Amino acid sequence: MKILHHAIGLTALATIGIMSSLPAQAEAIFRFATEDASGKANLDPLDPTYSYWLTQPIFNRLLRLDADGKPEGELSTEWTANADSSVWTFTLRDGVKFHDGTDFNSDDVVWSFKRIQDPETQNQLAAPLSIIKEVRKVDDHTVEFHLTSNFADFPLLLTDFRLKMVSADSEGNVHDTGNGTGPFRIVSKEIDGTTTYERFAEYWGGPAKLDKIEIITIPDAQARVQAMQAGQIDWLAGITPQEIPLFAGNDAFQVIPSSSGDWKGISFDSRVAPFDNPAVVKAIKMAVDREAMVKLVLGENGGSVSCDTPVAPTDQYRAEMTCPQDIEGAKKVLADAGFADGIDIDISTSDMVPNWVPIAEVLQQQVAPAGIRVNIAMEPADGYWSDVWMKKSAFLTWWSIRPADQVLNELLRSTAESNETQWNNPAFDALLDQARVAPTFDERKAFYTQAQQMIHDEGNLFIPFHINTIRVLAKGVDGLGTLNDINLKWEAISKADG
Repeated sequence: MKILHHAIGLTALATIGIMSSLPAQAEAIFRFATEDASGKANLDPLDPTYSYWLTQPIFNRLLRLDADGKPEGELSTEWTANADSSVWTFTLRDGVKFHDGTDFNSDDVVWSFKRIQDPETQNQLAAPLSIIKEVRKVDDHTVEFHLTSNFADFPLLLTDFRLKMVSADSEGNVHDTGNGTGPFRIVSKEIDGTTTYERFAEYWGGPAKLDKIEIITIPDAQARVQAMQAGQIDWLAGITPQEIPLFAGNDAFQVIPSSSGDWKGISFDSRVAPFDNPAVVKAIKMAVDREAMVKLVLGENGGSVSCDTPVAPTDQYRAEMTCPQDIEGAKKVLADAGFADGIDIDISTSDMVPNWVPIAEVLQQQVAPAGIRVNIAMEPADGYWSDVWMKKSAFLTWWSIRPADQVLNELLRSTAESNETQWNNPAFDALLDQARVAPTFDERKAFYTQAQQMIHDEGNLFIPFHINTIRVLAKGVDGLGTLNDINLKWEAISKADG
């Protein structure tokens, strides 16, 4: 301290004294609410009961999608294919560390993909990634993916939001530790309460702008809106058009539309009567006025019509289809199937997710003239994903954006773990297989188009529209951009008011 006196003089010392008396700068804490209330959710992205939101700030993928829907590097910096696209080589980013201080390398990539291929994990990625025959370590920062067939679009598969890289040393403890390479690490975890994160100082992309994140479980959608109004949270990931006036024009909030390939719809179990008769679901689809449903549920410019394809409107393989309402045609289809006097069906929904109940209510009204009498079964938000999803014969569902090949294989391939409708169509599976090995883009698009048309014509999945997401942010929050939720860069989010 004597040396400091002589070096900087009295004026500088006075300044230091003033600074030391100032209060410490407030921490930038970002609070966000999630609907997950299963009570079983964990931090393992491969587990069927994992919590989507709780895992997002703490893990990385090899690749993610950029704003144009193309793969960009995350934990991988380069990727190349051999002549026939049956072997892909990935160069891994150097200097990456896990939250426990260990280095990320090729062993972790090999281990992460072995977990997917392990039948005991029963994960939903096994079907879409079954094209991977083997993942080989070349050196500490190079891996090779050997495929069962050539596939020019293989990098797109690795952008899945659950395909996080985990430590080979974590063994079976991923669901507890959440030991990832992401910009934040877990401080405390409470699945049905508040989970707290802190900035990971050694993040490979540089330190995050936020000090902490708090993710709070609020199962009810209306309660989340009220929490936003009260200033208890800083972000609502999506609101209905009817809720926009609650925030628009108020300087405390930002109402921002963002890109989205998300969709909400109804899955009908093809094994259970009356939905085991394809004519019943076909009649339901024909009786719906989708243009009107978009306006009634989402409002003007709130979404775009889907003729039951889960492929996003911006996807290069999206099929162009039309599906106008046809009440008389629906009546005839039902009559020919033995339901001349109409039919009664139950559809399960919940107020857990915005728009679910309005979708069911609008469908109920629109199909009634065709003799389809819908009973709406309101299910509790708590436990919906464990007790209703893929348990009831007809239920509301919600999927986020995925590349065409992935969503078609994961959602509708007969062997897929998350085949919600239990649809088993060998011809459909064959189209997906043909698309993967087709050498040109035009050939691949033709196969994917046929597959999407088959979903509309024969499948038990009803998708009325894709959604244009409307986010609400607190004043001072920045950095989310217009990327969809699964491709957010959490390290870029900032909160000016702390």
